[in-house]
Amino acid sequence: MVNRSNMVNFARVLIFGVALIASAKAQNPNGSFGKLVVKFQPNTQTEEAKSQVEALVQSVSRSKSFDMKPMFKNHGMLKKVDTKYDLSTIYLLSLASSESIEPLINSLKTLPSVVYAEPLYPIEVFEVPNDPQVASQYYLPLVQAFDAYQITHGDTNIVIGIVDTGTDFLHEDLQANFKYNYNDPVNGVDDDGDGFTDNYRGWDFGEGDNNPQCEYSNHGTMVCGMASAVTNNAVGIASIGYQTRLLAIKVMDDAVGDMSTAYQGIVYAADNGCQIINCSWGGTAQSMLGADVIDYAVNFKNCMVVAAAGNSSVEQAYYPASYNGVFNVTATDIEDLKWTKSTFGIEVDICAPGNSVRSTNQNSTYSNGSGTSMASPLVAGAAALLKAIRPELDAHQLAEQLRITSDIIDTITDNQYFYRKMGFGRLNAYRALTIDYLPSVRIEDFKATTNGSEALLSGDKLTVSFSATNLLNQVSNCIIKISSNSDYLIPINDNVSTGFLDTYETVNFNEGQMAFSLSSELPQNQEVLLTFDFQAQVDDGTVEGGVYRDYQVFKVILNKTYINIEINKIATTVTSNGSIGYDQQKYRTGQGFIYNRQDNILNAGGIILATDKDHVVSALFSNLDFTTIKLVDTSSVNENLLVANATYQIGQDGLLPLTIEQSSFAYRTGAWESSIIHEYKITNTGSNAIGNLHMALFADWDIDKTLNNSTGYQPDQHLFYTSAHANQLMYTGICLINQNTSLPYGFDIISGGNGGMDITQTYSNEQKWFTMQNSRPVAGNDGDTINVATQLTTGPYAIETGDSLTLIWAMIAAKSWYELTSIAQSLREDYVLLIQVPDGVERVSIYPNPANELISINNLNPTQEYQLLLYDVQGHQVQYIKTKGTSAKIDVGHLKPGIYLLQVDGNGGKTTHKILRF
Repeated sequence: MVNRSNMVNFARVLIFGVALIASAKAQNPNGSFGKLVVKFQPNTQTEEAKSQVEALVQSVSRSKSFDMKPMFKNHGMLKKVDTKYDLSTIYLLSLASSESIEPLINSLKTLPSVVYAEPLYPIEVFEVPNDPQVASQYYLPLVQAFDAYQITHGDTNIVIGIVDTGTDFLHEDLQANFKYNYNDPVNGVDDDGDGFTDNYRGWDFGEGDNNPQCEYSNHGTMVCGMASAVTNNAVGIASIGYQTRLLAIKVMDDAVGDMSTAYQGIVYAADNGCQIINCSWGGTAQSMLGADVIDYAVNFKNCMVVAAAGNSSVEQAYYPASYNGVFNVTATDIEDLKWTKSTFGIEVDICAPGNSVRSTNQNSTYSNGSGTSMASPLVAGAAALLKAIRPELDAHQLAEQLRITSDIIDTITDNQYFYRKMGFGRLNAYRALTIDYLPSVRIEDFKATTNGSEALLSGDKLTVSFSATNLLNQVSNCIIKISSNSDYLIPINDNVSTGFLDTYETVNFNEGQMAFSLSSELPQNQEVLLTFDFQAQVDDGTVEGGVYRDYQVFKVILNKTYINIEINKIATTVTSNGSIGYDQQKYRTGQGFIYNRQDNILNAGGIILATDKDHVVSALFSNLDFTTIKLVDTSSVNENLLVANATYQIGQDGLLPLTIEQSSFAYRTGAWESSIIHEYKITNTGSNAIGNLHMALFADWDIDKTLNNSTGYQPDQHLFYTSAHANQLMYTGICLINQNTSLPYGFDIISGGNGGMDITQTYSNEQKWFTMQNSRPVAGNDGDTINVATQLTTGPYAIETGDSLTLIWAMIAAKSWYELTSIAQSLREDYVLLIQVPDGVERVSIYPNPANELISINNLNPTQEYQLLLYDVQGHQVQYIKTKGTSAKIDVGHLKPGIYLLQVDGNGGKTTHKILRF
């Protein structure tokens, strides 16, 4: 059955927690209508970019007109050495009419000058009801804020950027702590030349003006109070930030409750002197824009970004909190227990009180609120105190000092379910300010492999490699011990020592220094947590000395029935059961089929084998007729080539006694760069010959818009392709490479089938056999409301007992019909049908193949003389050797990468073999 679902999960970004003045209005989950973000390559000229965009708008947009402005208008191009952090080429594109932007985004992604194009994702208020009133500000003594005050009241030169819904500038307990820009007074002139006229007290990105006063939501006002309400002024509440300054950056559009300018707010904060930035909002979708902005703020501008973990009550990752470099904060209650609605997981760095916490509200009032939104600014305020007395600490070090000095609370009985998923501990401001001897060793570049492959198969030896960097105080002989939460992993080498590590010193550990034995009984697709525990003696000023203890957790999936491959323009998933793009044994796990790092364009794919309507097997939708013999694994990985191999058989005894050995090739050169090659070696393991065998490859492509595709067939190339009506900049196809018999069948995925086979409810074996025997090359040409699928069949074939048949297919993507057909033609010419070995001729073996230097030809008859002739695919002889003996070697290192044919000519006859030079 075709299960039509939206294949792209767009962000739904939410504010985490607290009572709100008004509830959010419904938002479009697919992005702000008519608005998108485009990042161009460095050195792309503005007029050139506008010209390219204008051409696409004219061809795919209904509005035919647009407005394009820099997202960060005051950013010029950075020096060449700093282009990694350059935000000057990111533009906001607004169409004149509110229409779907998916066609334009897909078209923009095809331009060489475009790094990425994506929707301007909406951000909405997430309303959480307040708990009943509790004693005011229990959280301050809990995090030892009062003790911290004995050390510092903070510094008025330290600024926390509150990127939120705005604030109440007239609040009696906030106004003295706001940061003002005295270089740009309100006079209608951009006095400081920063591109923001009269931004005396911040900026309102939601309304596009200089007034970040909250009008729609009290959320930002409560966040401000948690971070740094004025303290010791005989008014209202105290705050952890004490006298730390606040820069209010409003990113909510009051008219619709939309927060789609949130990332612009982060950049503004980073560019306007904020050492700490608080983000009490987020969503489950990652975006390249978000990652770019965080990278800029943290690693280029040295801003510590603190963000709320989320209020989902479940274990999951929210963003921006889970981006690399962001300090991820979840919430606890008055008893140091995880707040009921807090999101948790191994991504969380720290926890802080966030349940029924007292803070500032609108119109100089005060109220209690709950949420990770409240916990995050509490941590941001503590970071400001730390920065005041330790100005030399960078953004990463501030975060690590707060984390490693926090109080461990996940050992409390009611927290043990969340052990090591609430962060290292609960914030302790006093310890963060006073403990100055602890290191913080963090693991980067983590990689787990078995036999050099990331398949992680049972019965193998699992090795890990990583680098360990010490971010804080020097440490000697830190012991790193690895463990797992699974009995299927038996440690072999489970600990290493770092030796001496100074601040920001790194040591690398290669494969084999830490390893596990994987049980042969390991279940398929077993999710396992690998935990690194750190321990070292440290000098804490006492005679006995102190102890540094820490941990870091990584998630891996073992004994996978699938593997993701991505070394060329295609990213896809190869499985162990004949399905394509997704591992159907674990529902829809996989990448589908992604071209040029754009959106997935494959909804479903798999193979079908049949001899008649009663003997049909497939790996498609709910049909899983194949059982795995050998799990998919990569047999060769290098900079130009990846080969994935799997073996499976038909699970139902007596139906079709066939075994399939699948090899999938991803190659980085020439026509291969835009394709994935699937070879299927089909062997008859039964006692009788099999006749009338047909094989089909099914692909439900979803280009541009799901309901806007059509099909076409190129018979001379045995190419069955799909394109989109509105977007002529994307074509995909199935190509039969090594045979000259093919039959296309196109499906209109609509009730009734539009005159063809209706598979909207089911795709039965009888239906499959019918479509494998009949031609229907055209689908989807009746209007723009038709979704299509394609199936290409080859046959009939006969296989004798013990013999094999090899069928080779390509799945291709291209920017034009001409490019698609050119690739198909090139593949069919290069991937030559191998000449079958005649009876009585020696069966030589060749190893390695693929090869990049020497190949060995073995199993030669020692009594015979052989001629070894190597040809390129154009038939030109490139090497000739005479030899006698059981083996010979040929050097292919000087040849260009590609396909070659090796002819072995002896007294017993000739054989021809395909050689792949990478």
